[in-house]
Amino acid sequence: YTEIKGKINVSLFNQAIQVFINRNEMMRANVAERDGVPYLNILSESLYELPVHDFSGKENPREFCMEWMRGEFQKPFDMGKQLFQFDLLKWSDNQYFVFIKAFHLIIDGWGFVLTHKQIIENYNELYREGKTEEKPVYSYHDFLLEDLNYHDSKNFIKDREFWRDKYLNIPEPLFNRNANGTNPDGQSDWSGRRVLKIDRELYNRIIQFSEERGCSVFHFILGTLFTYFSRVCDKEEVVIGVPVLNRSKTKYKQTMGHFANVIPLRISPGSDISFQELVKYIKNELMDCY
Repeated sequence: YTEIKGKINVSLFNQAIQVFINRNEMMRANVAERDGVPYLNILSESLYELPVHDFSGKENPREFCMEWMRGEFQKPFDMGKQLFQFDLLKWSDNQYFVFIKAFHLIIDGWGFVLTHKQIIENYNELYREGKTEEKPVYSYHDFLLEDLNYHDSKNFIKDREFWRDKYLNIPEPLFNRNANGTNPDGQSDWSGRRVLKIDRELYNRIIQFSEERGCSVFHFILGTLFTYFSRVCDKEEVVIGVPVLNRSKTKYKQTMGHFANVIPLRISPGSDISFQELVKYIKNELMDCY
């Protein structure tokens, strides 16, 4: 969600969202089933009327909005219909939340950045000029065709051999899970998110430590994760899924769709190694994987 403070022309905001949908084909996508096989279906048009909710009369309107949005995030999409949701929530005079929800097939993390950017640009242009500027239209279909060609290329064969060599032997699981996705006690494991806030002074020291060794803070954090899990779980190697943008061309950085991928980074530096050496080892491993 995004919080907005100030007056909003609801009609123009709805138009800004509609222009965004019209320009980005993946926002007009749904999933159709034929003989039990799912197919991605791109509609020629998809009309959307922005729901507006006035919760300003509630006892605690801001918290009510937050609870309302948490509830909406738990609702699954109907795959045969629009795979996104926009809502405008008013919780006080000139105070709003813009709720945005989308199925991961049509938007990844970078896509949400594009969503905010394009809708804001559309709204400002409509407000100032009464119309939006003509802009290049980038197609996710182009990326899919390129990816199909990649699978028939020498580069694909080379990359496949690289990963096969990396995982000639499969490392032991970090956590014990049964084949049905339950833990040894028979209980289902649920994912979650925990937030760890790093003191600014400590973070500055991490930056300095990393820069002095020609590494990044990300390498430092991966080293910290490896150190923790290898000791707590008594493992000599740990595999960490590292998300990557996977948008190799400039035009794909302006294209809506799911591009993100995950690299299985195998960290197995040996037992006799310092933390400084570990961070440099991780940097080199990541460069090889990229």
